[in-house]
Amino acid sequence: MKCTLLFLSMAFCGIAKAQIGSLDLSFDSDGKVTTDIETKHDVAKSIAIQSDGKIVVAGFSENSTDRDFSVVRYNTNGSLDNTFDSDGKVTTAVGSSSDEGYAVAIQSDGKIIVAGFTYGSTWDLALVRYNTNGSLDNTFDSDGIVTTAGSNNAITAIKSIAIQSDGKILAAGTDGSNYYVYRYNNNGSLDNTFDNDGKVITSFGTGTHYGNSMVIQSNGKIVVGGTFGDSNFADFALVRYNSDGSLDNTFDLDGKVTTSVSSADERCYSIAIQSDGKIVAVGYSNTISSNKDFAIVRYNSDGSLDNTFDLDGMLTQNVGGTKDYAYSVLIQNDGKILVAGYANRPIGSYEDFAIIRLNSDGSTDTSFDGDGKVTTSFFTKSQINAIAIQNDGKIVAAGYTENSYYEFAVARYNNLTIGFQEPLLDKTLSFFPNPTSGKFTVSIDAIISKIEIYNLFGENIYQSTVSGSKAEIDLGYQTKGVYFIKVYSGQTILTKKIVIE
Repeated sequence: MKCTLLFLSMAFCGIAKAQIGSLDLSFDSDGKVTTDIETKHDVAKSIAIQSDGKIVVAGFSENSTDRDFSVVRYNTNGSLDNTFDSDGKVTTAVGSSSDEGYAVAIQSDGKIIVAGFTYGSTWDLALVRYNTNGSLDNTFDSDGIVTTAGSNNAITAIKSIAIQSDGKILAAGTDGSNYYVYRYNNNGSLDNTFDNDGKVITSFGTGTHYGNSMVIQSNGKIVVGGTFGDSNFADFALVRYNSDGSLDNTFDLDGKVTTSVSSADERCYSIAIQSDGKIVAVGYSNTISSNKDFAIVRYNSDGSLDNTFDLDGMLTQNVGGTKDYAYSVLIQNDGKILVAGYANRPIGSYEDFAIIRLNSDGSTDTSFDGDGKVTTSFFTKSQINAIAIQNDGKIVAAGYTENSYYEFAVARYNNLTIGFQEPLLDKTLSFFPNPTSGKFTVSIDAIISKIEIYNLFGENIYQSTVSGSKAEIDLGYQTKGVYFIKVYSGQTILTKKIVIE
C-alpha cells in the first residue's frame, strides 16, 4: 500500500507541475479563442468575469471609417454567448469619429460598464453602461452613454475603472500632462462630493503623465499607477488619494511616489493590492543592452519600496527575446503574483502571450509550467492586455492577435495551485474511506452546495448539487489513480486528494 501511494504521489507531482499554466483544453477545445468583430482591427483591452462565470471582454473595433467601443461575452466553455445581443458581440458608437474602450467593470446588479475616450473636435472621456443582455442602459444618463469634457489639445482617455461598494464609479486616466480621477454617481452624473466637482487632476511636474491603472484599497483609499517622465526617460509613478479625492499625505508624505527601476526608460501599466496592503506595480524596463524586460515593483502601504521583495523592492524578468512588456498584474489568493503581457520570440519578430508567476518574495515560482513562465502563440503577433482569475482559479487572458487584421484573442490556463491545492484549514472536511474502491462519503460541518471531481488532467469527471452536510459518491467506473474533489460551501471551496485503487 505504501509503495502504491508513494508512486501515485510522485506521478501526481510530475503531472501537476507540468499542468499548472498549461492551456485549458475545455476552453474551445484548445484553450484559445479568437473573435473577429469588424472589418478591420479589433483590440481587447480589458476583461471581467461575471458571477455566473461568463467572460466579458471589452476594447474597440475598427470599421472602414472609424473606431467604436466593442464588447464580447463568452460562455464558460469559450463559445460566444448568444444571449448577449443575439450573437455575443456589441459595438457602440459614442461619437461621430473614433471611440476606444480601455476598461470594463461589472456592477453588483450585473450591468456592464466600459470606459475609454471619444474624439470629435475634442477629446472627451466616455463611459457606456450595458444591461445584462447587451442593450444600452437608459437609466445611465438617459441613453446609456456619458461623456465628460477632457483636454482640447491632447488625448484624454479613461484607462481604468472601479466600482465602489456604494455603487459609485471611479474612472482614472490621463491627458498626457496630468493624472485624472473622476467619480460618477450610479446614474452617470459627476459626484460633487469628490473634490467638490467630481474630479481630481494631479501632476508630478513638467513632463509626460500616463495614468494607466487604478485600484481601491479595502479602506477606501484610491491608488493610481502609471508613468511620469520626459521624452527620453520615464519612471514608475503612483498616487494615492483619500476617499474624498484629496491627496493622501501618509503615502510618501505628499501622496505621490516615483521609482526608477533602471538607469534607462521604464513604463508602469498595471497595479494590484495584496491582502496585506502592499502595492505591486508592473510594466517594462530597458536593460543595459537596450532590451525591454518585465519590470515588477512592490511598495509598502506607506509608499516606500518593500525590501522583502527581491531585496530592494524591484525586479526585472526576461521572458522571451529582446522585447517583453507587462500590461497586467493580479494577486492570487495564496499571495503569488501573476504578471502578463507579451514577449517576442528569441528568433524572429513574432510576439506571443506571456505570463510569469512569482512567489510572494519575488522569486520565480517554478511550479508554474516548470520555469515560472508561459508563452502562447496565436498568429504572428499576440499581446495580453488584461488577465482575470475565475472562481475555480483558472487564469483567463485577453488581448489581440494579428491575422491580417487584429482580432480579439482570449486564452484560459489551468491553475492547479489554486484549483486543487489542499487548504491548510479544512479540518472539518473528511472522506471515508480514502483510499477507496470507488464508493466513498463526503462529510463537512456545514451545508454543501456543490461537489466537483477532477482527474489529473484537470478534466471534470463528476459534478453534483447537494443540500446537506453529507454526500455519497460512487466513482467505481473510473480508472485507478489520484483524483481531486472540490466541495463548495457558501463562499468557501475546500479541496482534497482522493485515491481510487
